[in-house]
Amino acid sequence: MNQHAKKLDLTATSPDMGIKENKADSVADKLARVLADTYSLYLYTQYAHWNVRGMSFFALHELFEKQYKELAETIDDIAERMRAIGYKAPGTLSRMAEFSTISPKEERTATALIKELISAHEGTVASCRKCIAAAQKAEDFATEDLMVTRLTSHEQAVWMLGSLLEE
Repeated sequence: MNQHAKKLDLTATSPDMGIKENKADSVADKLARVLADTYSLYLYTQYAHWNVRGMSFFALHELFEKQYKELAETIDDIAERMRAIGYKAPGTLSRMAEFSTISPKEERTATALIKELISAHEGTVASCRKCIAAAQKAEDFATEDLMVTRLTSHEQAVWMLGSLLEE
């Protein structure tokens, strides 16, 4: 059991999901990282929604609201997947900070907010890819499917946000 998996508190009554037992810790660790990155991204997207200014205010305000609402739903899906494979999901800000690989800066301009969001989505893409690899090794097809869906969503967000920066 790796260091983070120990912190995740593997339950004594882990369900038999057919996941290779020696690989489940790695999947749970990677899921925790995706969960924490998604939560960080959710908070930052909400921050951008609240604080965006400028000529594009209305369009960006609405876009950011749509994105943070979608992320809120996703957070629950990821945490529930962790529980389904027998692990507790991190549930406090300090625990999320332990697992998160992203840390956006509080920016003020619309362009800077967009760039920070792109970077945060790219970080979450990387976490999703690592989780997919771990799920494949563990033959955990449900986690793999969830992560492919998340990967697709984050890649689309990178493309859409990036398009806002083009002239």
